[in-house]
Amino acid sequence: MIEYDPYAYLDEIVESTKKIIRALEKLTDDINELVYDLYSAAPNSEALSTWIMLLKVLAAYELHTEVFTTNYDLVLENVIDVGSLSKTIITGRVANEINTVVDPMRWHPPSEKRARFFGPGLLTKLHGSVDWQQGIDGRIIAGASRFTGQHQNHILIYPGFKGEPQEEPFVTFHTRLRLVAERAEAAVFIGYAFRDEYINSLLSSMPPGIPKLVINTEQSAPELDFLIDASHCGDGFTEESVADFIGLLVRHDLIKEENT
Repeated sequence: MIEYDPYAYLDEIVESTKKIIRALEKLTDDINELVYDLYSAAPNSEALSTWIMLLKVLAAYELHTEVFTTNYDLVLENVIDVGSLSKTIITGRVANEINTVVDPMRWHPPSEKRARFFGPGLLTKLHGSVDWQQGIDGRIIAGASRFTGQHQNHILIYPGFKGEPQEEPFVTFHTRLRLVAERAEAAVFIGYAFRDEYINSLLSSMPPGIPKLVINTEQSAPELDFLIDASHCGDGFTEESVADFIGLLVRHDLIKEENT
């Protein structure tokens, strides 16, 4: 009689499984590394000009402006630097004697000021940044746009994630978006595809009736409840679309036409 031993090949199965897991981890790291290859290059000055124009116009009217992005690149940091906009839009980066760090406390408005935001606005990178790394002491170190080979060293949500973040600083960043949306007096969406349902749920808390403009290269704005009354510009992010947004603010009496 020949008895079947179900555990005879258990060691081989376990080892094969480990090899598959290692291969998947390597593949994941290779894919994640592409993020840094794609997003770490600094933009040229021409690519920054429309952003600089928009933010300078809003600064000229002394409008409190909050900027949110799901992109990892350093375009907006370059815009703030090249456009000398650091007094109106801050990045949360603080230089000390050794490193430049990102201070998440900047995204927590004092409780007595929660009803309204004062001072300069913030650049909030909802999914992290290509140049953020996890410090040994838990701080966010900014400045090195390269993949270290291990995801846990980086402060970044990789492409494909859709849902409610459970880890800091992403919880704080998304809370900031909700607080700003609830108190917004106007909103412009530039190239955002509205595919993140959690972000859309936060945006849905915007007050009804405020001026909204969707700028993309589509034929119309997405059919979402909070965009039901939004204007749309399908020619992309250009000087003309910036002018459309300023005109929208004028029509809603948020700025005076004689100052345009």
